[in-house]
Amino acid sequence: DRISQKTKLIFLTNPHNPTGSFFEAPLLENFLKNVPKSTLIILDEAYIDFVSPKRHFESLNYLKNFSNLIVLRTFSKSYGLAGLRVGYGIMDVELANILERVRYPFNVNILAQVAAINALDDKEFLETTRKLVWEGREFITKALTELGIRVYPSEANFLLVYIGKKAVEIYESLLKKGIIVRPLTNYHLPEYIRISIGKPEENQTFIEFFKEIWQK
Repeated sequence: DRISQKTKLIFLTNPHNPTGSFFEAPLLENFLKNVPKSTLIILDEAYIDFVSPKRHFESLNYLKNFSNLIVLRTFSKSYGLAGLRVGYGIMDVELANILERVRYPFNVNILAQVAAINALDDKEFLETTRKLVWEGREFITKALTELGIRVYPSEANFLLVYIGKKAVEIYESLLKKGIIVRPLTNYHLPEYIRISIGKPEENQTFIEFFKEIWQK
């Protein structure tokens, strides 16, 4: 009800950060149909490659019928190129032409462009990364759930975990052991932490240290 002809822009993230929640195709399609064509809809899909196959859908298919949709993606997550700061937007050609007028002339350096293009061809790396994240999500979720901790379902490469009043204490204790998790006070979620999925041995080490701290 808050969206009207005066609404200029709507920003969506899918999967969402920091919750990892994900909305599927029917919900997006219904939303697009009910938003005025004069309103820009920006869909940030930074974590889209980590969505499980059974839930994944291709949002780019909606660009043909919704010229007010812009889809944003990045090479910083699943492709492991965070240090190069490479991202891109896919949109209607008229929107692209407008953005081209105000784009900085050297916004992405040549090294980053070459790395990004080559990353697109490295299908094996992408699939290996996705598999590690899927397996790691399941492993950490199971281990923490067995401790009686609430872990929220996630389609990203991290998990939102409810700790309670000990959240900051847990974060600081893990940090002393060289394990970095994300406290979420800045997100107005002081009783939660966000755990990034690592390699199998890193996930195992995290669980071992977490159990030690949690059971004290």
